[in-house]
Order: sequence, then C-alpha cells, then structure tokens
Amino acid sequence: MIARIWRGAVSHDDRDRYAEYMRGTGVKEYAETSGNRAVLMLRRDDGHRTEFVMVTLWESWDAIRAFAGDDVERAVFYPEDDAFLIERDLTATPVDLHARGHEGLRGPFRRRVPDARLRRRRQPRARAARDRPSVVLLAGRE
Repeated sequence: MIARIWRGAVSHDDRDRYAEYMRGTGVKEYAETSGNRAVLMLRRDDGHRTEFVMVTLWESWDAIRAFAGDDVERAVFYPEDDAFLIERDLTATPVDLHARGHEGLRGPFRRRVPDARLRRRRQPRARAARDRPSVVLLAGRE
C-alpha cells in the first residue's frame, strides 16, 4: 500500500468552508478512484491560518496514476482552490506504507476511528482521554 501526502493552508476564517469544498471535490474524487483505500483530511490551526494535510492510501502506483496522471507526485487542484489556498505544495509525496496500527482505516465512509493508544488504557484517566479528538476517516473501502 502507498500513502500520498499533500499540504496546503487557508486563512483561519475560511477553514470550515474549505473543508466542505474539499469534501465535494478532492475527497469525492479520491473516493471514486478505483484503488483508493482511504482518505484522511487533517487540519491544524496555526495563528491566522489553518494547515490542511491530505493523506490518501492507495493499492498501487497504477491507482495513483488513475487519480493524478503519469506524474504521481503532481498535486491535483480544483477550480476554486485559488480562492481559498494561501499556501500550497505543488507536489504530493508518495511513501510506501509498511505498517498500519488500526484496522479501522479500512472502514466505511466517514467512520470515526478512535485513537488506538487511548483504547488500550485501562486506568481511570482513560475515560477523560476518550473525550480527545479522534481521526475522521473521510473515505475508505473494505
């Protein structure tokens, strides 16, 4: 399996609108591409900007080519990206995935995947840990 990672940033005020826009463009196209196994949209507020990191999991290099074209490192952009993005990587970084720690990554669309480290705790403080944010799996296939 191959992970493909892309980064971009929007103004803090545009973060929710950009996330919704990405669900209707990039996330949708990732999920509809044969050979895509999962899509993760991560975001981090950093002052007046919000950084987005897209992590996609793919069965093969051919599956990535079906999405990105012959240049598997070329980032794919959509018509309204210019209205949102204040920073962007022009490339996406593909890396070989050698270990996966949570089988939930193969789950259904928009499944909430709890942090596996938090589930293993059996101490009283684990209850408070359950309130921490979890990763949102935006797309995946069994």
